[in-house]
Amino acid sequence: MGYDKNAAHHNRSRVPELIILTIALLGGSPAILLAVHTFRHKTLKARFQLGLLLYFIIQLFIIRTLGISFRELIGM
Repeated sequence: MGYDKNAAHHNRSRVPELIILTIALLGGSPAILLAVHTFRHKTLKARFQLGLLLYFIIQLFIIRTLGISFRELIGM
């Protein structure tokens, strides 16, 4: 997110939203949600925010359904 925001300010090549959403879908949604709000980037794009939140909720549901604890998830 920081790279993309910097690129936006300097009219450089940007990271496509599809790439960001794909990373989120593959398990990166918590980090991307944190980065979006840390860098205050893409916070006004409601559809993008909704997609991230939906991926996050689905991932939480899957983790909960499989009975995986937070400690198992981070390898402790």
